Amino acid sequence: MAKKHVSIVLIGFFLLSCLVGVFSPSTVWAGEKKRIGVVDFDNASQVSDRAMGRGISDILVNELVKNKSYQVIEREQLAQMMREKKLGIDGFSTGPSQYVKFEGLDYLVVGKIVEAGAQQVNLFGLATQTKVKVVLSVRMIDANSGNILWAEQAEGAVNLGSLNDNSGRTIFAEGQSNSAFSEAARKAVTKVVDKINQVNPLEGFVVQCSGKKVYIDLGREQGVQAGQSYTIFREGNVITHPVTGRILGAEKHDVATIKIISVENDMAIGEVQGSAFGLQAGDKVRKK
Repeated sequence: MAKKHVSIVLIGFFLLSCLVGVFSPSTVWAGEKKRIGVVDFDNASQVSDRAMGRGISDILVNELVKNKSYQVIEREQLAQMMREKKLGIDGFSTGPSQYVKFEGLDYLVVGKIVEAGAQQVNLFGLATQTKVKVVLSVRMIDANSGNILWAEQAEGAVNLGSLNDNSGRTIFAEGQSNSAFSEAARKAVTKVVDKINQVNPLEGFVVQCSGKKVYIDLGREQGVQAGQSYTIFREGNVITHPVTGRILGAEKHDVATIKIISVENDMAIGEVQGSAFGLQAGDKVRKK
């Protein structure tokens, strides 16, 4: 089977899809939230286009806004912080290798696109299979200490099939490739978001209980999907640092597990897995 690379021009369509529908993450939710900043991704792939890094970071920002545990700071606000401190994209000064604290910021997400492209495999001249792939290398940094909380690669891939004409040429629409690149990027970003959300899981409240049905104040806008599992819990005693007196959190007692069966924009219904005894409005809920 002969292999050949799809023209880099197709990547341009992907860039447009990344940038379409981007909105400013200005929503501020009530309650204590962790402030997180996302730096435009560096493009280290074979495609030399600076806009690609911004497109990927925009997708990541839009997904993070769904988690009520985070407040995503504005891009220009973060850029201004870095200009004032003369920092590189990773929060380190451009001179000595020394991390500079970001006051008012808890986490910094930096990354690069290490691969973005498509490859075609001709199946005996009758059909063609195209694999579209986007690979990201991402780090999440503690904005106060500079410690790297985690670092890993995330890959998103989409396989497309198409027929060949009588001359053996691929019948492959540009619109199809555009959609595939966008989908591959979103798959990679979804893996990154899942990792970030593990640091501060999405949390909400139980608003009503009816038998084994539990209504929560998280919905489609926060990324809730049917089939997901959430833990219902209650907070107990406050935990404070014995030396500094700083409040670190609170005891958490798991009460039940629910499986989401119905989702609306700002609300979801879950079914209790096991006993529903003692559940009440005001209990907290977090994604497992």
